[in-house]
Amino acid sequence: MASFVLVAATLLIGLVTLRATTGSPDLEVRAVFPFNDATDRLRFLSTRSDRDQLVVVPFKQIYGRFIVQNRSPYSARGVSVRVEFINCSGIEPTDGWVELHRISTYGLSQMQWDGGSNFNVQGHWSRHLPLLDFSGLQQFGEGSALRVTVTADGTRPRESTIPIYFTLGPL
Repeated sequence: MASFVLVAATLLIGLVTLRATTGSPDLEVRAVFPFNDATDRLRFLSTRSDRDQLVVVPFKQIYGRFIVQNRSPYSARGVSVRVEFINCSGIEPTDGWVELHRISTYGLSQMQWDGGSNFNVQGHWSRHLPLLDFSGLQQFGEGSALRVTVTADGTRPRESTIPIYFTLGPL
């Protein structure tokens, strides 16, 4: 009887340990740009192009990055972030980002960052992705936004939409 209790206790400890070490990461992406006080929207100082489209003015506000946050205690491996431009385009991917889709009349419409096995996001930690230059970003219609999707090995993709406001004149 004593050996049965010992085996049962060992099994219980093993199951608790397994559960504590094999959970899923909880990933979230946020955009961080200078002079943007909120992370749920982006606001850019803009001017009108010769085609009467709003274009981001080259200023300190154009350089930003995405930060992947892991809100769980479990490590995220093979992290990837995809950015889709909705009703806007005009930037080029920088080092670390790969072009996925381009529309010939508008430009880049999707890009992706892949962390692979070299860039895990540990539990309760964050990873700053490579800097992006949004100079040249143009609005092509109402409701401009970035659709940002983050995923990792063994997780379902999580999508968020960040509205973009093109503002003529001072912010």
